[in-house]
Amino acid sequence: MHNVLIILNQVLIMGLIAAGGFTLVRLKKFDPQLSRSISNLLLYIVAGCIILNALQRDFNPHEARGLAVAFMLALLSYLICILGAHLIFRNRKGNPNAGIERFALVMPNAGYIGIPLVQAVLGTDGVFYLTAYIVCFNLLLFSYGRTQLLLDGFSQGRGAPVQLLSRETVMKSLINPATLCTALGLILYFARIRLPSFLLGAVKNYADVNTVLSMLLIGVFLSQTSLKSLLHFGRGFLICFVRLIALPLFCMLAIALVDIRALVPDPYTVKTAMVIAATTPCGVATAFMSEVCGADHLYGSRLVCASTILSVLTLPLMLLLWEFLFPLFC
Repeated sequence: MHNVLIILNQVLIMGLIAAGGFTLVRLKKFDPQLSRSISNLLLYIVAGCIILNALQRDFNPHEARGLAVAFMLALLSYLICILGAHLIFRNRKGNPNAGIERFALVMPNAGYIGIPLVQAVLGTDGVFYLTAYIVCFNLLLFSYGRTQLLLDGFSQGRGAPVQLLSRETVMKSLINPATLCTALGLILYFARIRLPSFLLGAVKNYADVNTVLSMLLIGVFLSQTSLKSLLHFGRGFLICFVRLIALPLFCMLAIALVDIRALVPDPYTVKTAMVIAATTPCGVATAFMSEVCGADHLYGSRLVCASTILSVLTLPLMLLLWEFLFPLFC
């Protein structure tokens, strides 16, 4: 129950930060057009620095094994979400936003919202294991996620035909700032090399603005979305239910059933970090990647806003359920 209260407190803190962005836009003190620049800053610099900063710690063979286990659990979680998204939206016919909806279900806000939540509940060890989930997110963002949005853009006459396994798709998936920082971070971690203090200081400062920038961005999105459109967002609420409750339940059960006690000394920290990430709302990338790929970014923004607002209720409830399930299965 203590961890549930920590989550609730952290959610309220992030909500107040988002309210600041919302208020600034409504008072015309912040240009919402700058949201694209904030998105690029988060995607191309902050995301990589988060991973690099988390991996800058003393090498520990038990933790290294735990990181590998976390990576496997993250892949399992994403596989469940992808299967669920395609079972729900099997056919693109008559649904020009099928790609955005699949993207929203598969790509949670594991980094921007997940990190402060995991930090609050599990500390730096939890964030270390969470990097495995974020690495998977970035690999899928530029491959599966980007392809789904490009298919939407093409179906709406705003792009060229998409080749699923084209050289461009593969290269963007494997070579981007986040994956490069991951590779560098892992090399430094296993080689037991620490960055010079001035470099580490810069990386840490970028990582530390993650929560503020991402929640300000959500506040900006909220300011551009009318309350009336959210209240009459029937299909969107169905997607939010699947993203916030249905898929996390399946992920939670799968993670709980995997016995990792022989592999890691602290199964609770590894598994709880993965569960928190899996229960976060639709990723902010649902909105800004939709715009880049020619999909309906306004629809994506509404999904982000609706799921983020509802997650204030669902995040503490899902963690409460996990606190009940973990002792039964683990």
